[in-house]
Amino acid sequence: MAYHAERGKALETALKAARAHFAVEGIHDLRVEIKRLRSFYRLCARVAPEFERKPVADALKPLFRAAGGLRDIDIYQALAVPQLRKLDLSEYLNKLKQDELSVRSEFGRVAGKFRVGRLAAAERRLGVVLSDVGEEKLRTRLRKRVRKQIDLLERLLNRKKLSEEELHDVRKAAKSLRYILDVWQACYGQEAPLAAGSVRLKATYGHLGEWHDAVLALRSVRKFRRGKNGRSVDDPAAYDAFEKELADRAEARLGAYRRGVNRLRAALARVARTLGEERSGAVQTTEKRTSKR
Repeated sequence: MAYHAERGKALETALKAARAHFAVEGIHDLRVEIKRLRSFYRLCARVAPEFERKPVADALKPLFRAAGGLRDIDIYQALAVPQLRKLDLSEYLNKLKQDELSVRSEFGRVAGKFRVGRLAAAERRLGVVLSDVGEEKLRTRLRKRVRKQIDLLERLLNRKKLSEEELHDVRKAAKSLRYILDVWQACYGQEAPLAAGSVRLKATYGHLGEWHDAVLALRSVRKFRRGKNGRSVDDPAAYDAFEKELADRAEARLGAYRRGVNRLRAALARVARTLGEERSGAVQTTEKRTSKR
């Protein structure tokens, strides 16, 4: 339960920073911790079906969505502002600032309603449920979850041509597997192949995350231009150039992901092999104990 307690403290810290200053880092960290906690609850429900994850997982959803609105605007601004040295994007940035005010208000409302104590209550329930399952069964079930997640990710990677939706599925699957490996290592200690696998997974969903950010920013700019009700922006050439910049960025990030796919496959194979050897060792230990009896 130390992992859950650590994640809960990290979420609380990020929430305070996000509420006090709408800090970009705080918003980002808050979303990451919510993802980790929701992944942990989903994992616990798989290895211990008696655990009802829905109440606490659902309580995190509004906070995650509200933080997502702020995060999107932060990303759009971060991609647009550096272009101001050569492109006049002031109309678009002014619109983002206006949107930011309403999104901040919504985040403040939702964050004010969230009660961190829900996490402590979930932790108490988890402690009871997991202890009832037993250490050996938990380890076996967790290992199976890792294997299933690796299989899911490998199936996605083996598809010849991925749509945008499927690329997003790869990103989510890689992130989920990385979080599961974090739990494994928190419970049973770090091993070099697992740590290296986590690094490769993070690189994979990092490239795809940056690709997705550029795609969403491009859609945002195009939507802004369409929303002018037939009127042109002050400098159409600047917006054409910005759209090309975003499209090129998306393609570059997608290229970085594709170049890393074979390294990811190799890392996944090492993780699977390591956990397979760990399982063999556990079986041998069990057999020795049985023979002594």
